[in-house]
Amino acid sequence: MSDVEPGPDGRRGWTVVERLEQITEIEQLSGRMAALLVADGDVWQASHFALKAKQARMLLNGGFDQSDLNNLGGSFPTLDWLNPRARENGLAQPPGWGDTFVRLHAAAVSIALNLRSVATW
Repeated sequence: MSDVEPGPDGRRGWTVVERLEQITEIEQLSGRMAALLVADGDVWQASHFALKAKQARMLLNGGFDQSDLNNLGGSFPTLDWLNPRARENGLAQPPGWGDTFVRLHAAAVSIALNLRSVATW
């Protein structure tokens, strides 16, 4: 993402192009995570990530305001085995493709946080 001059309150804003890139990335990452889960037979969990991808696609096709970005970026789905404490305590273990999922999820959560930042210039 390119550098954007801070707004009047000193906070960094996002251009519309950057917002579109963020939404596109959420759509793609969520779709990839859903596909991994479907391939593993976890259709129920996959549906949560597929819904995020669908929400992003709707914003790309229909436009958005800050509340839409907050909704897309908020309450990002997670899985028990993503919680380090659950893994340490043997409550949940990642599947063989878990490392790939963890990387995708971390990237998506980071973008989701940016989506919730307020300013769009």
